[in-house]
Amino acid sequence: MFVRLFVDENLDRMVPISKQPKEKIQAIIESCSRQFPEFQERARKRIRTYLKSCRRMKKNGMETRPTPPHLTSA
Repeated sequence: MFVRLFVDENLDRMVPISKQPKEKIQAIIESCSRQFPEFQERARKRIRTYLKSCRRMKKNGMETRPTPPHLTSA
């Protein structure tokens, strides 16, 4: 849940991790490492997995989490 909140606030969920801003990815990884030091190695993989899941859900027409307002162009 911790990773999901940070990703939802800071990243575009429809873009793969390799195309996201490196500094934002690093900031999320560092926050996760501070909060949960025992999962430090798995933070990046968890971000990647969540982004992939969001894209899959969108493709299947089952987007359940609303896009945060700061990520929309409206």
